Amino acid sequence: MAVRFDSASSIDGPPEVWLAAFGKHPGWNDHIDDQGLETELLVRAKRMLYSEGIGGVINAGTWDAMPEDERLPGFDHTFVWRNAEGLLIGRMWSSSDGKGRKKYPMVLCAQTRSLPLSFACRRVLPRLHRLEQDCKDATESYKVISLLDEARRELNTLARDAVRVSPEVIGGTTAMKRLHDADMLGPDGVGLRRTLYQFSRDFGAYLQPDARGKGESGSRSRSIDVRPQHIRVERVFEEFEEAAESWMRVAYTKLDPVVPLLVIEAAIDGKARSWLDLIAGEPTSTQLQPLMMERSEMSPASDVDYTIGGEQGERVDSWIESGSRGELPEYDPGHVALPRDRLVRLLGGKAKSKSASGGGLGPKLILIAVGVFVVIAAVLAAVVLILLPSGEGSG
Repeated sequence: MAVRFDSASSIDGPPEVWLAAFGKHPGWNDHIDDQGLETELLVRAKRMLYSEGIGGVINAGTWDAMPEDERLPGFDHTFVWRNAEGLLIGRMWSSSDGKGRKKYPMVLCAQTRSLPLSFACRRVLPRLHRLEQDCKDATESYKVISLLDEARRELNTLARDAVRVSPEVIGGTTAMKRLHDADMLGPDGVGLRRTLYQFSRDFGAYLQPDARGKGESGSRSRSIDVRPQHIRVERVFEEFEEAAESWMRVAYTKLDPVVPLLVIEAAIDGKARSWLDLIAGEPTSTQLQPLMMERSEMSPASDVDYTIGGEQGERVDSWIESGSRGELPEYDPGHVALPRDRLVRLLGGKAKSKSASGGGLGPKLILIAVGVFVVIAAVLAAVVLILLPSGEGSG
């Protein structure tokens, strides 16, 4: 399927939704044929999350080797993935192909453009839940394809009437303050302090330049070159939107705005578990291993009794205090708080790198043309060799 929108063009334009599906379904004898992979971001999402990420963990046998009481019984996950090009929101659940193989999930993944997180969670996600049930009931591939087409039309009708994401700082009580005061994170915000300590320790290369400044180019190189990082956090709030938005707003008071952040909620039979998994950068199978780990196998950072002192402790305390007072701006996760010219340069650079590395169609067409030429030449040579002994054309 041709990619309709590249990275640079997808940041402009009216609100829109793209919907893709991949993974396993009984209507296909193997992995689902590409469905709706119409943007570069959706293509990358399938590769990182499914083909290389989950596929890498499955091929390594990591989850199969875990004791049953330390792993979740199956896939039942919701995710929101903030990228410079837009938000991704999706569902994945345990499924099988037409031959009965059950290791891989089926995934629905929607990309939104110019829309707030509230639209993704309140309008797109409920439609994905309904589509999930419809896909479970369907047994034929053509029915699934029809269901996807119907959902795309509905979502884009909703998008046309939606309000664009605001570029303004969110007012009122900050997410930092709400997390600090949450009973679930312990007295005096001890759980938040432990979480942000681990965050600042492990995610350091993804943070914004400090006040002395290392410059814009250094920030860009960090968002591309360093390894992705994972942290498990306490869910805190019951609703997925509130829980995900709170942690994302806090994270982006320090994270470079161009850094992707994936937030994953695990559930069992539709009942959400008590944590969220956050991954900054482009996830690999290593960061996706916790996807199926129970709390007993991996605790949230707030449960870890870190010894936090000295300069590092002072920086964490300053971060919490400044954020609670509203001195650190918090934006809707659907908005990238970055000058547009830098964003275009960054995304345009990705497109150029892909082209330079042979990602375009040009080299493939050249190879095909050369192959056709060689075949034709061989056929002509064979004809000449056949005709020459007969004396035809010798005059």
